[in-house]
Amino acid sequence: MNFPKIVQFFYLNKKVDVVDDQSIPVSFERSSQDLEKAIQSIGILHPLLVRKQKESWQIVSGQARWRYAIQEQIPALEIECSDIQALLVYLYENQARGFNPIESARMVSRLYHDFHFSPKEISDSFSSLLGLPTGNKIITDSISILGMPDIVLRRIAQNKISVKNALVLASFSPEETIQLVQLSDLLNWTGTKQKEAFQWIWEICKKEHCTVSAFLQQKEFREILSREKPHPESFRQVLYKRKHPQLSAAQDAFEKSLKEQNIPGTITITPSNNFEKNDLHVEWSFSSPESFSKSLESLQSLQESKAIEKLFLAQKKHLS
Repeated sequence: MNFPKIVQFFYLNKKVDVVDDQSIPVSFERSSQDLEKAIQSIGILHPLLVRKQKESWQIVSGQARWRYAIQEQIPALEIECSDIQALLVYLYENQARGFNPIESARMVSRLYHDFHFSPKEISDSFSSLLGLPTGNKIITDSISILGMPDIVLRRIAQNKISVKNALVLASFSPEETIQLVQLSDLLNWTGTKQKEAFQWIWEICKKEHCTVSAFLQQKEFREILSREKPHPESFRQVLYKRKHPQLSAAQDAFEKSLKEQNIPGTITITPSNNFEKNDLHVEWSFSSPESFSKSLESLQSLQESKAIEKLFLAQKKHLS
């Protein structure tokens, strides 16, 4: 097996030498403030790894140190290596700091497109180094997100949108994707609720043949989004009603029927989840033996007035 060969130790001149510090790195949205402060305080002690390219030098590892250097003479080690070796040196040299999801995706893309590794080879050999779960689909998913708008890539790098949730956004146009990311920022959606909202909006817009922009301009959504602090759960409830109009109508009708029966506030009667069964759930609270007796009397009164029967009839109507 061939390994990179160390050729010489020397000093790069920040003002004179032509240096390529962009062609190898996969850095994205990475803060280097601590490194910058350290370099400005004590300079660069650990040599950069570089290789010769005609009339210039290519930095294999140490790109950030080069950019933040304020000293004129910068220590470097020249190495001889192939393109794939240079990429792997960069990978291993930066393994300790870790890679955010976009950096991992960029590295996967380089391995796949530039060096023709298969998804299985990448998964088997590089997943743990890149902080990715194993599996061919993880690799192909990582590659597919790189074509998404920059705002999506930034949110993925910031761990505000997962790769799985970003893939839901791939169903929308780039303009709609940007709108939905901005909406997610506004309502502070994350995780499962974020994915749920993206999927619901996709299904509703497809069913109603409307754009995301037109959908969000509708009165019920504008009223929520125009508030100083829009409430995420209020938006979700409206969204839920739009996705399940028949179920929502059934719930409203049942609640109206419930109010008509003059049920005491200490007693709660609810239908089964989504009216899936012909069941009613009854709960009541009491603070003393006397209030317990009164609750029983209220339930008996409801039975005698046929209020319970009316509620069962109402639920049966919704089930049909």
